[in-house]
Amino acid sequence: MNARTVLVASCVAAVLAPPSTAEACGGGGPVPSTPAAFTAATAVFLGTVENVTGEVPQAIVATFLVTRPYRGAVEKRIIVSGYCDVAFSKGVTYLVYAAEHGGVLLTSPHHRTRPLSAAAEDVRYLDSLLAGHPKAVVYGDVFRRITQPNGSPARQALFETLAVVAVSRQGRRSVFTDRWGPYRSSLLPANASYGWNAEADA
Repeated sequence: MNARTVLVASCVAAVLAPPSTAEACGGGGPVPSTPAAFTAATAVFLGTVENVTGEVPQAIVATFLVTRPYRGAVEKRIIVSGYCDVAFSKGVTYLVYAAEHGGVLLTSPHHRTRPLSAAAEDVRYLDSLLAGHPKAVVYGDVFRRITQPNGSPARQALFETLAVVAVSRQGRRSVFTDRWGPYRSSLLPANASYGWNAEADA
């Protein structure tokens, strides 16, 4: 990769930058950060789908066997209605952020609900809350710098994954972007005198 993008952040708060990744949801807006999604949710949990009714793009209803509760009065089994093209598959484990409306728990991609396989950094942050060791969250987008035919500069999606490395005197922490560029990392808050630097390794 020829382009190199440098991103600098100081981990002195739970949220360090405005959300920059949007998911199509009928005008639902940007996907919230992990701390914001946690605060806004009625229930947050890890659960495996036992049964699903309905099909995308219509609303679907999933029954989850809860394996790890993070927020709310979550029972062993819980029913969640999904909308906005959320898709649940039987036997798959998800990290669910759900909000109660009219006595029904609702979720969508905009709430940050996603398969466990795509939620490693969320789980890292949430586990730290349960353990009483809160972490900061650094997140953003990495773009490829290109030159358009008319000579003007522009930004382009990566179309590949890229390692983003946070470095401080406390050590190094690496995560990978997805192929479009978004990344997220949970870090122990650093001493404010030196903070963390995050950069994309080309």
